[in-house]
Parts: sequence; C-alpha cells; structure tokens
Amino acid sequence: WDLLLEPGFNWDCEGEASATMAGITGLSVVERALLAQKTNAEKGPLYCSRRPYDGQGSVRQFKDYHAATRGGTGTMEMMALSQAGSKPRTAEQSAAVAGGLTTILREDGSEVPAYTSNPQPGGPGIVVVQEWWGVNDQVKATAGDIALACGATVAVPDLYRGQLAYEAAEANHIMSGLDWGGAVQDVQACARWLKDQGCTKVTVVGFCMGGALALGSGVLVGEVDASIAFYGWNGGLADVSQMAKPTQCHFGDLDEQKGFSDKETADALEGELSKSGCPLEFYRYPTQGHGFMNSTEWGRGMQAKLGRPEVEVAEI
Repeated sequence: WDLLLEPGFNWDCEGEASATMAGITGLSVVERALLAQKTNAEKGPLYCSRRPYDGQGSVRQFKDYHAATRGGTGTMEMMALSQAGSKPRTAEQSAAVAGGLTTILREDGSEVPAYTSNPQPGGPGIVVVQEWWGVNDQVKATAGDIALACGATVAVPDLYRGQLAYEAAEANHIMSGLDWGGAVQDVQACARWLKDQGCTKVTVVGFCMGGALALGSGVLVGEVDASIAFYGWNGGLADVSQMAKPTQCHFGDLDEQKGFSDKETADALEGELSKSGCPLEFYRYPTQGHGFMNSTEWGRGMQAKLGRPEVEVAEI
C-alpha cells in the first residue's frame, strides 16, 4: 500500500480522487488485483478504480481506507466482499475455490487474474463469467456451488481487474469501458488453463455481461466445448448463427434490458442459434426479469430498487 501513497498517486480530498497509476507501475496484474481487493472490516471493499467513477463507490471507499491506514487503524483482509448482505461463501464453497487468485497467461503474454479451484484431473472444467457488478462474493459462491455440484475445476476470470460496483449506474460505467475482445481472450486463457490441469472438456457459463461473453466465446474460442448463457447477448461480438458447440440459454420474459436480454432479444437469439444447427436448449422464465439468478438478500434488494420482478426461486 505504501506504493499507492507515493507522490505519483494524487488525491483530491475535497472532491473525487484524480488517480494516476504511476505509484504501482512494476506490479503484475494479479498483484494489482490483490491490492485492489483489500478490505477494511468496518467499511467493506476498498479498491482503486483504473477509471474513477463520477459517483461514490470505489473512489469514496478507497479514500476512506487511505484515511484509516494513515491513522494506523485499518484492519485488512485479502478477499473483497461483495455488496452488504450478499451471500457469504460456506466452508465447502471456499474449499471449492481454494486455488485462490491465480495468474493465467493469455496468448499475447498478458496476465489474467482468476479465482480457481483445486484441479480435478479427468473431470469437467468450467469458466464462470461475472455479471456487470464485477467478481463479488456472490459470483465466487456461485462458482463454488458449480464446482461442488459438478465435481468440476472452475476458473473465474476477473475481467475488471479488481473493480466492483455497488450501483447500477456505476456498473454500467465500468462495463462501458470493457474491452470485449480482450475479455474473450481472458476466457480463452482460462479455458486453456483448465485443459492444462487435465480437464477433458470446458464449458463457459456466464451471467448478464458474462452470458454475452459465454455465447461469444462459444463461437470464437476453440478451447471452449459448450456455452451456457444467462440473460445476456452482444450480437456484435460474434455471429451465433455459426455456433457449433452445445449451447444452453436462460432468459426471463419480463427482462427490461432492451437489445441485450429482453424477450424480443431472446426471441432473436433463439432464432439465430437455431440456424446454426448446434445442440440447443433454450429456457424461458415467464415471471422473471433480469438478474434472476441472484437470490441473495442484496440481490433481492437490488431487484426491487431497479423495479424488477421478485426473484422466484421455485420457478427457477
């Protein structure tokens, strides 16, 4: 943290921070992600956005941490929690992603920080791709659930390199800066890593933004053997009418995300995938809106805040 407090890291203590990354040059991507996910026990996740948000969120909390640590009172943990009230990981789930934060190399030599489970050679490999909130505890818990249920090795690439969002406007701001092609390369690196660990086949499962990336990766990434997409499609990322991998999709009929995951978009996606001739399962949820797989306390609260239907676990 001393690196972040060097003169090259500028703070505007009255307004938002104007942060340059001059103070952390020389650190690897994983080291930066670990720094970014330091947590203050009282104030929650504290991270420095590479692209500071205009609202509160990351910059506010990083400034809180800066004040606390300068006073010598900060208590730190290595794992960032997600939003207040989110689903905590059980001991079994924690064991399922016990590999921790792993450095995985892309084809271009750059590093991908990814949460991984202990390898299960000969079993399936699953890349779990985040929603637009970032790799929060809910995503890690979901990855742990999948690893336990499937006897799989999982990898969760941190596409935001440590950033988390707490409000929809902040999440949209961060996602708007996503390099989609680079994110596909992150998924490819994780798929290759899973096969290097002895996994026979690799599936990509993603939610929201991650669902769109799961579909794109199914078309573009040779190492991916199947795709599962929850409520997300970026039609400009890849031509899904060329999909050759088994594909499964899950969309809510009351989804309000026009052009991305609403019913009309889901209809169009199903039509394009049907043209491909790939093995296809397409599930619809008549009473559900966007984000229905997050049934945590925080998730339910956010659904209500955004005016979405209540998550009905029984239907799902």
